[in-house]
Amino acid sequence: MVDSEEFIQAARNRSQDIILLDVRSNEEFEQGVIPGSLTIPADEVSDRLLEILGGKQIFIYCKSGIRAEMVYVLLKEKGIAAKFLNKALSIEKSGHFYIEDETGQ
Repeated sequence: MVDSEEFIQAARNRSQDIILLDVRSNEEFEQGVIPGSLTIPADEVSDRLLEILGGKQIFIYCKSGIRAEMVYVLLKEKGIAAKFLNKALSIEKSGHFYIEDETGQ
């Protein structure tokens, strides 16, 4: 798992070495996206693996952590290293986000 602080730093810094993989639904993407994130609904990840590959560290997230963990397991089975955020996450239209009791951006 990725801890909250590490996730927040990656989202703030938008490091070229890290892919923030948002696996929420298309409807959720319309409500707001963390800038710089790669948005692929959880049920499409297996068909879109080439978009994820590239030797970068992958941090997976969703609204509750459940879909993020499911995608983490899928990637692990494919031999792709990743971490997932196992916390509730809210994202505003502006891209600001909040992790449970912690403030994101």
